Amino acid sequence: MGGPIAVLLAIWLVTSLHTTTVRVLVLFVILYTSVMMLRSAEAERKAAA
Repeated sequence: MGGPIAVLLAIWLVTSLHTTTVRVLVLFVILYTSVMMLRSAEAERKAAA
């Protein structure tokens, strides 16, 4: 139910930001996701051993 509202809010937020700010935010999201995936893989590897 909140999905369409969140999409509209995100569209408004992203279009109001400068391109450089959006690029930096995307970079942080990619880095955060990468670190979390690596940590998860390491935890699964230790649990399997």
